[in-house]
Amino acid sequence: MAVVVSPNSFIRKNEIIKEALRKILTGINIHVKDNKLPDIFLFSSRRSGSTWLMEVIAYESGLRFINEPLGIKYVLDSKLNENNQLEGAFIGEKLFKIPSVNSLENYLNDPRYTRICSAYNVMNGNYHFITNRRLFKIIHANPVLDKIIDMYKENPRIFLIRHPVSNILSLKDAYPVMIDPFLESQPFAEKLDDALIRFIETTLEHGNIFEKWALEWSLDQFVPFQLMKEGKLNVVSYEQFVTEPSNVVKYLGDKFELLDVGRILNNINVPSASTSINKMKFISSSSPDQKIASWRNKIDKSEVIKIFNVIERFNIDYYTADGNYPNEKYMI
Repeated sequence: MAVVVSPNSFIRKNEIIKEALRKILTGINIHVKDNKLPDIFLFSSRRSGSTWLMEVIAYESGLRFINEPLGIKYVLDSKLNENNQLEGAFIGEKLFKIPSVNSLENYLNDPRYTRICSAYNVMNGNYHFITNRRLFKIIHANPVLDKIIDMYKENPRIFLIRHPVSNILSLKDAYPVMIDPFLESQPFAEKLDDALIRFIETTLEHGNIFEKWALEWSLDQFVPFQLMKEGKLNVVSYEQFVTEPSNVVKYLGDKFELLDVGRILNNINVPSASTSINKMKFISSSSPDQKIASWRNKIDKSEVIKIFNVIERFNIDYYTADGNYPNEKYMI
């Protein structure tokens, strides 16, 4: 039997076509800002489900999503960073300082930039020809999240977090561990006390690969978790989004003043642009609980305990080694 490849699947697998369509569609978009509806910020880390959440929220009428505007690749490709202020703020792939009071705001507000990272598939329903509001999905700026929030105090914002072991297993075969950028950034390193610095150095020298990934996960979550405890950042988990999508969408509808919650819920099961074909097959054949617990078959329990021994040194108690969900006190 011949395999029929849908146009959507063909586009998903062809980056050149996908990016060309993305630039064409977002280039012809008409954006007229509605001063009554502020832009939205979705913060997260790599491989945490943020693309899916972003694209689901973007079914809101008139909403244009801006995907990863602070990825160094997009900063360079945009050609807007002519004075190199933003480029100079990166160590590795992450933003570790805001180079000037206006540089970030000017960068995000430049209408040319939004032609790079928005929707590419006009058939999905989250492309809108006329938009009046933007959703920024940012995953490269957790070390300076406090600075960004200070700049955008009036904008609604959410942080999406994912179970550290599930996240680490997704990352470790695709990326190298990056700890040095956190320690090389004086503004970030000053947030860590001497005992924690010594613990990081010892783990880098003697820890195994999982413990080193636990270090990176903890460092990347360090500022967001502090902001959450201070009441400056709302947090939702990937696990609750998978198992209780209606509750999460209604919660976000209230926080973001979304008007089309019903339309968003009707498209909750549409896979994101970053979901592989094999992953889509697994998703379609698994229950929500199976989806969020599948990582337990891929790692020994002793390694899970080691990962959490590292995380506990950072006083991040969002998850536990025995649980698949966040601690009850953090559930929405």
